[in-house]
Amino acid sequence: GGRGVSQGRLRRFGGYLRPFRYSLGLLGGSILVTLLIQLPTPWIEKIIIDEALPQGDLPRLFTLVGVVAGLYTTMRLVMYFRSWLSVRVKQRVLTAVRMHLYEHLQRLSLRFYAKHPAGGLLSRITHDVGYVQNLLSEELFEVIGSAIKVVIVLVLLLIISPTLTLYCAAILPVIAVVFLLFRRRVYRENRALQESQARLSARIQQNFAGMKLIQAESVEDATQRSTLESSRELEGVAVRREMVGVTGNLLTTVLSYVPLIVILWGIGGVMVVRGTLSLGELLAYTQYVLGLVMPVTRFFQFNMNLQAGYAALDRIYEILDTKPDIRDADDAREAPVQGGEIVFDGVSLDFRGEAAAEPDARQGGLALSDVSFTVRPGEKVALVGPSGAGKTSVAHLLLRFYEPTAGEVKLGGAPLSDYTL
Repeated sequence: GGRGVSQGRLRRFGGYLRPFRYSLGLLGGSILVTLLIQLPTPWIEKIIIDEALPQGDLPRLFTLVGVVAGLYTTMRLVMYFRSWLSVRVKQRVLTAVRMHLYEHLQRLSLRFYAKHPAGGLLSRITHDVGYVQNLLSEELFEVIGSAIKVVIVLVLLLIISPTLTLYCAAILPVIAVVFLLFRRRVYRENRALQESQARLSARIQQNFAGMKLIQAESVEDATQRSTLESSRELEGVAVRREMVGVTGNLLTTVLSYVPLIVILWGIGGVMVVRGTLSLGELLAYTQYVLGLVMPVTRFFQFNMNLQAGYAALDRIYEILDTKPDIRDADDAREAPVQGGEIVFDGVSLDFRGEAAAEPDARQGGLALSDVSFTVRPGEKVALVGPSGAGKTSVAHLLLRFYEPTAGEVKLGGAPLSDYTL
């Protein structure tokens, strides 16, 4: 089930990437180039140590050193290009996601906004959309590109020493188990962090919006305490999330590096002493193995970022999957610009069970009950009554911010639902 959700989530996200497919292909190609450029260096260093230096072949030594320097310079230039391209693509995708979310939010009715604090929605457009860029990190492309690198490096390791390769391969299942054990926990902590950030944003936004009242009532201390509580909650979640990452990183590092050091310098050292492996071969082997293990140990941090991106996508899709409860009918037509009789026919508006943002939604949630009246073209009608009598609700029903719970509002003899918004 989790895999299905993940695939569906990424398939939808792919829609944002489609306009940038050529740039992404170029980015993936540049990352593959940097990975492949790194491959010859350990082998060249092996030749330097085993052949050029013992033989005192200076022309060959200088040639090989020049090749290594050229490879390194080329690699850094390609990495500079890919970083520039990555930043451009990432920010453009984020803009596309952010605007899609904003456009959808504009179509949702006031009932939705009554249930969702503005600060929480702001957090989704800023914080959550920001986390989405984790799904486009260069590390993701490196992981994909590393599959090719792994195949080539394994062949080279087997050529140098099949014995050492078998010992080193025994470590991989242990690292895989640690990764799988932490994967779900990492997602949960990232989701909790984003929700906590949203609650704090909602709290602060609410306080800023009501600052006049807070100062007039001299309740600064109370609002400060409530803000501190939300901040402390965020602090606790953030610490817990980071500690999950640190713990996973510690386990993967210890369970990979320590056994490798023992294998490479213990078993490999014995092989050098016995003459079954040269020193240059051992050094080249060590570089190749560490070149594979470093991405594995960094993969846990990458997974932290990946799960943060997944959690952010899920929170964004929760909004995008919310259907507007007030929308145009398939056969809706334009409303008359002027003229047409306004009729309220037995209209009721009930907010019970909802966190209504209406001033008319009094205790009990009943804003209007069986209201009927007619306004003829050119006629002026005044609505009078105490606060909470339903004046605002009448205006909002006429603008179709809400649908009546019962009864009908008509314009020019037709229900408002017959017209476009």
